[in-house]
Order: sequence, then structure tokens, then C-alpha cells
Amino acid sequence: MDDILKGKTNEQVYDSVFWMSMRRLSEYIVPLINEVFSEKFTQNATVRFEAGKQIIESTGSMLERREADAIVYLSEQFKKMVEKAYHFECETRGRKSISIRIAEYASGYAFQHVVPTRIGADIKIPHSAVIFLRSSSEHLSKLVMGIDYPGGRVEYSIPVINIRDYTLNELI
Repeated sequence: MDDILKGKTNEQVYDSVFWMSMRRLSEYIVPLINEVFSEKFTQNATVRFEAGKQIIESTGSMLERREADAIVYLSEQFKKMVEKAYHFECETRGRKSISIRIAEYASGYAFQHVVPTRIGADIKIPHSAVIFLRSSSEHLSKLVMGIDYPGGRVEYSIPVINIRDYTLNELI
């Protein structure tokens, strides 16, 4: 574990610990996703993780590698096979800038998974959520992402999980 965390910033350490925790506690992923996104997956669902790595050009013309905290896929056979992607960001404190990072990660994911069609392309955005571990003066209870397209505006809510809103029994 020390080798994995060696030379990383505090933010990168938190991200690595969250990623490892998600993988080690994968039996709790289905209940978490069902709770956060009002889904109906059963414990028979297949859980698959993907590294959320992206190359982003920073303002200094240098390429910077950024990682989404966790990209998780759930798939299950209902009347047909259903597979959905979920993106989680875990933050120690509420920051309004998290919406910008979610937009970066969501668009990066979308362009990595774009599907060409006969007349254009299908682009899917993963379901995103933020987990806040602590409260702060910038405490957020919800995030709304708005995208202005030439054909109109699209808005969608990003669920926010504030650990302080749950009792220990509810978390367990």
C-alpha cells in the first residue's frame, strides 16, 4: 500500500484510498447505487470497475493526467441485459468546483465511449454522484449540471451524499 501512495498529493492519496475501498467493499456497491440512484439491481448484478483516467490539457499547455475517483458498471439480466455506468467522486469537504470536475470526467467518459451511428453518434454520460465525508461552510445538498446545446438546455441533478446525514447504523 505504501508503494501505491508514495509521492502522491493528499488529494491523490484520498482518491487512491477511496478507489481501493470501493473495490474491497464491492458487495456494498449494489445497495449504494440502488439507494443513491433509485435503481432496482439485485445482489446478482455484476459489478465491474474501470479506471477513470483521462488526459486533460491544462492552462499551461501541459498535458495533465486526472482520474475520476470511481467508475463502476452494474449489469444484470432483467427482461433484457441492462448495463449502466456510475461515476462517484469522494470529497473531504464540500466544494463548488466539484461540478466542474464532474463535467470534465463525464465528457471525457462520453467521448471515450462514443458510438458512431448511421447519421451521427450516440453519446452517453455516466450517472454521477458526490460523496462528502465532512461538512464545511460550502456544504452542498445538491448539484445541478446544466448544458446549453444549440437545440436547447439540458439540466440534470447529481445526487449528493453527505455522510453527516446518516447514522452509523444506516451506514452499516
